[in-house]
Amino acid sequence: AMELVAKAMQKTREQYPKIDFELYSGATIDLMDRLVRGNIDILLECELQHHENMNVVPIPWVDRWGVVVLADDPLANKPFVTRDDIVGRTLITSRQGTKTGKLREWLGDYENRIDVSSVYSLGLNSKFLVRQGMGIAFVYEGLIEGPDLRFVPLKPAVTSSHGIVWRKTRPNRQTMP
Repeated sequence: AMELVAKAMQKTREQYPKIDFELYSGATIDLMDRLVRGNIDILLECELQHHENMNVVPIPWVDRWGVVVLADDPLANKPFVTRDDIVGRTLITSRQGTKTGKLREWLGDYENRIDVSSVYSLGLNSKFLVRQGMGIAFVYEGLIEGPDLRFVPLKPAVTSSHGIVWRKTRPNRQTMP
């Protein structure tokens, strides 16, 4: 989804060259707090939720979930990973990961049968943890890559939709004329 946002930012800069952008990465719960307080103007929410008091525009992008493993891991050559495949494995996941949302639904009653070694707020960091043997990482496809890493999709498939969220109740502080 960030690729689409980056294209929009570039088009905006072409038309308005004096505009600058500040990007913050983190868990939705942390970023939503900053949005509500007026510290940020808009939020790209991965795994878009319903927001009663916010404006929301879904974006035409869907990400597929899977695990990233080392290339020599037995899961690396599988066409997909099931819940049974991860039982007994050490997992790395986003802060929200297995606690809420799509991965929680996918795990179902397996939630109590998994071992989470570490959590991340920036997905890119998970590749370093995988490389150090901390576990296999739940991530979006294409988020982390490398010749020593393999992405294996989940089965049943899990996808997340995304959207842009901003406040309804007052004008954004930085976008005022």
